[in-house]
Amino acid sequence: MKKSSFALMLLISASTHLHAQNTARIYTDWLANPQTSKLPDYSYAGYRQGETPPTVAGPIFNVTSYGAVANDGLDDIVAIQKAVDAAVSAGGGVVLFPAGTFDFDVTTQNQSVRIAGNNVVVRGAGSGTTGTILYDHRANNNNDAANGWETQKYPNFFRVSSVDIRTKEPFWYPVSVGATALTTASPAPRNAKVITVADGSKITVNQCYTLTQQDPDQSLIKALAPGMTTFGSFPGATSGNHAIKFRQIIKVVAKSGNQITIDAPVRFELKAAWSPKIFATEHPVIREVGIENLRFKTDWNGTFKHHATVEADYGYHHIRFDWVENGWVRNTVHDGASMAVDLRSTKNCLVDNCKIIGVQGHHGFATDGEATNNLMSNLDGNNAYHTWTIENTATGNVYKNCISKETSSIDCHGGDPAIYNLFDNLSGGIAAGGGSGNKATPPSHSIGLTLWNWQVGDRSPYTNNLQPIFVDAITYNGNNAPGFIAAGVRGKSGQTVFYTDLNKAKQTADVNQPWGYAESIGTAVSPVSLYDAQRSVRLGGTPPPVSNASPSVSLTSPT
Repeated sequence: MKKSSFALMLLISASTHLHAQNTARIYTDWLANPQTSKLPDYSYAGYRQGETPPTVAGPIFNVTSYGAVANDGLDDIVAIQKAVDAAVSAGGGVVLFPAGTFDFDVTTQNQSVRIAGNNVVVRGAGSGTTGTILYDHRANNNNDAANGWETQKYPNFFRVSSVDIRTKEPFWYPVSVGATALTTASPAPRNAKVITVADGSKITVNQCYTLTQQDPDQSLIKALAPGMTTFGSFPGATSGNHAIKFRQIIKVVAKSGNQITIDAPVRFELKAAWSPKIFATEHPVIREVGIENLRFKTDWNGTFKHHATVEADYGYHHIRFDWVENGWVRNTVHDGASMAVDLRSTKNCLVDNCKIIGVQGHHGFATDGEATNNLMSNLDGNNAYHTWTIENTATGNVYKNCISKETSSIDCHGGDPAIYNLFDNLSGGIAAGGGSGNKATPPSHSIGLTLWNWQVGDRSPYTNNLQPIFVDAITYNGNNAPGFIAAGVRGKSGQTVFYTDLNKAKQTADVNQPWGYAESIGTAVSPVSLYDAQRSVRLGGTPPPVSNASPSVSLTSPT
């Protein structure tokens, strides 16, 4: 069947199921011609691109067989590490916890369990109060007052990485200064999945690589931030890591000579003037690692004040993934977290059915570095200061069906910067921008920040003031996202919410310009979940039937 005929059939099916009066026009346009639509295809996000749920088969490694004892108040980190290492040595398996409390950092500090191999799942007896509780007794701290943020390199419980992230640099940016590219890439349009490279012999099928573009003259950042003329000094850099303005982790699934096929579309046009290059990943990629059915608890019970102390900001950082493909965290509760889960430079990972409880912390659930096509779904972010964080050159990541309380935020932290990330059917939070230091922004997020059926909260965690502006086209008020896409955005409590245009004026009208796209502001659109609808189409189905009711989020209580 010709592509045009298939697209027409999908369009007819969509009209039948979605009821034309509330169907988002930009979604209809995407159905008709996904290659040229302003709306990207987010359906590639998630574990194995959402095509199958995570499973692990293999031997059982019960932590009690390696010396861990529940409920004795003694440190169990060494014993748990032994069980994990045994699973790695065996080629994979299940590291199993019975019910009860297992203790971390009773007398030590900055200790955690590292998973450094493939096909390992850490599984508890449930995340309820009668399940498995991992209890860290002391805040982490890198003991460097000038660089307290590096305490993020010391998660409390689990770090998944092929290298010891506590000692390896650079911390923020992959593709080190001075690194040599494996090969260059020829120009290609956005959404391409076939790329011609200069030397195909340097590329191996089924391996992950970093595709980059750099910005010698600000032409790339101007393309990434339509309408803007003033940028942070990082985007103005012409050398080193900050000259690289586009990073996407790709996986090569086929190769013929110098032509490679990748597993998901290129997120932005490849242009000769921007020197497209392919690098080896900064560290070897770990695959098929999961953490599930656990309750994490710390001694953090103070009053949070932004950047007041390293302890509050980064001292209770529960889980961190670095350079992981097809990993997951699911069915977890995080009690006392300055950050619950951090996916840094990961690809196609899943965080699902997780919940933050206890006092306010710094970050909730983060995708940063060059995180690509990860899925955060069915999460309760409580009132974490930066509840849903996008940072650096993250691209293609999806936050779907998530809830948060006052005050909370969708927080784009700038960097080099992020492109095309989706916030899909969220309830709560305002838009914010942490800035990553005053050199990094504006923009907080460049082209393609997609806000779909978001019910916006009332107040900013930064000021505690009412914030009716949900995104700025060019004005830098901490939520700047030139080239944004907004559909069905509305106030959670019925308040009127606005975007700002190039003249800094508040607007609710539909608009379709390079600097921003908006439709149905104040009214829900169909489909309720953009990710679910696009995934259904890509996997060969028809768009799902969608109710005209306002989207809502219902979290399954982890047990």
